[in-house]
Amino acid sequence: MLQRNKISILLIVLILNLAYAYICPPNYCSTIKCGVIEKCEKNQVLKPGGVCNCCNQCFSILEEGDECTSFVLLGVPPPTRECGEGLLCLEGVCKRIIPLK
Repeated sequence: MLQRNKISILLIVLILNLAYAYICPPNYCSTIKCGVIEKCEKNQVLKPGGVCNCCNQCFSILEEGDECTSFVLLGVPPPTRECGEGLLCLEGVCKRIIPLK
């Protein structure tokens, strides 16, 4: 079962990278005007976001067991919530991952 999860995660990452290359052509961000965000709320972090990661935005950090979104659909705004450090969104829930040795 663990091996199947690893393969599934690898495929998801590969598909997302291919979609990103198709949607975000080179120099795309130079054509985008971003708003200024000075400060995020508690339990949020400021980092690049949006479809092509052109503009900074505040992301809510989710804890283990919180509901999450593990994929992005075209035409739908990307999520502004993500699983915290050491967690991965699996089956719509933030789950702790165990590092490979």
